[in-house]
Amino acid sequence: MPAAALPAQPLSTLHFLADFTAIDLEFQGTDLLELAAIRYQDWKQVGQVNSFVRFRGPIKGIVSSLTGITSADVWNAPEERAVLRQFKALAGDSLLVCHNLSADRRILEIARTRQGAPAPLPNEWFCTLALSRQRLPTAPSHKLGDLCTSFGIAAHGAHRALRDVEMCAGLLQRLHQMEPINGPLVAKAKGKKAAAGTPSLFEAAA
Repeated sequence: MPAAALPAQPLSTLHFLADFTAIDLEFQGTDLLELAAIRYQDWKQVGQVNSFVRFRGPIKGIVSSLTGITSADVWNAPEERAVLRQFKALAGDSLLVCHNLSADRRILEIARTRQGAPAPLPNEWFCTLALSRQRLPTAPSHKLGDLCTSFGIAAHGAHRALRDVEMCAGLLQRLHQMEPINGPLVAKAKGKKAAAGTPSLFEAAA
């Protein structure tokens, strides 16, 4: 579902988190099993993708136990190419946010390369795992579910892509409320760059 355009604002006042897409993947090895993404503009959901991905191999017991995904879920699911196209149409050039960037970006780009993508996505990326390690160095765990539980964010259904996306966005919001985030920790050199001192979208948040 294409996202609606942001209201026109001077670039100098547009916070870099004003338009982002949270993404989560479930996978086995380098095989993509499930992809979910929600695009947020001014912290409101404007569209989402949530789909299993066709996979005709056996699902390992450890993967099924962790995620709940079975062969029946993915056997006749949409083809990988179609799911990736839906994701790209949703995300556009928005900032991509996930928890554990190194894993999700790697698997996403392997899948895109497998489907003939000539180059990596040009989008900037932001990692809530890296942010939590920076902001909460003494936290006993930086797992997404544990962090969400510590902030009172419901963590039931963890390790399913859509639920993890919602949890990731909730964690990002809570950390931003605690202390405004004024620039990405991980950025694509070609992408947008947040200016220092840009206003927090949560200055008036409860």
